[in-house]
Amino acid sequence: MMSNKNTGRLLRVNVVAERLGIPVRTVYRLIESGALPACKLSPRGLRVSAAELERYRKSNELGRF
Repeated sequence: MMSNKNTGRLLRVNVVAERLGIPVRTVYRLIESGALPACKLSPRGLRVSAAELERYRKSNELGRF
């Protein structure tokens, strides 16, 4: 679990993919579908806040055994 200190951090897509254990392309699909909110910093710079990543993780744990 992430500490409250890091919830304001913006994470690169590759870091999000690594933390979720999924391919980078899947992270882009989650962002495109609206399932994972992201900020566009530049034409090639998407970032996901650590708080949104944690929220996504928690919402997707509900259906797992």
